Amino acid sequence: MTCRMFMLQRRIDPPETDWDKLATDSLNKALKQTYNTNLAKNIILFIGDGMGVSTVTAARIYKGQKQGHPGEETILKFEEFPHVALSKTYGNDRQVPDSAQTATALMSGYKTNFYIVGFNDKVTEGNCSAETEENKLKSILHHFNDAGKLFV
Repeated sequence: MTCRMFMLQRRIDPPETDWDKLATDSLNKALKQTYNTNLAKNIILFIGDGMGVSTVTAARIYKGQKQGHPGEETILKFEEFPHVALSKTYGNDRQVPDSAQTATALMSGYKTNFYIVGFNDKVTEGNCSAETEENKLKSILHHFNDAGKLFV
């Protein structure tokens, strides 16, 4: 085995890493977690625009490698949050969406068209006449406001 082959093999699966122990510890920590069942006073929503699974994986590997580790085992700070979710936010008319489409999907629950924010898919770019009250979407912020909650 050449030196280069050994280095590649070592970087992929370092022998000093006990993957079974890491997985068991992580599972045990999750199982011991007690959940807060009280009514929330505030909600903080972090939205990582452009942070798909592949981008987060690349960031995790890069951070670990900068610290002299293989990288895959690195945990990013937000991954330590007690609750993290993924969302598919593709657009109605494009496979790769823009931020307006994804923000609308996240905040209203409805998919819309490219370059459109806050309106349903009957509104398209350059079609201002379709921007009517009937086509406007109600976001989660409107629901909070209607419930008497203050949002900033």
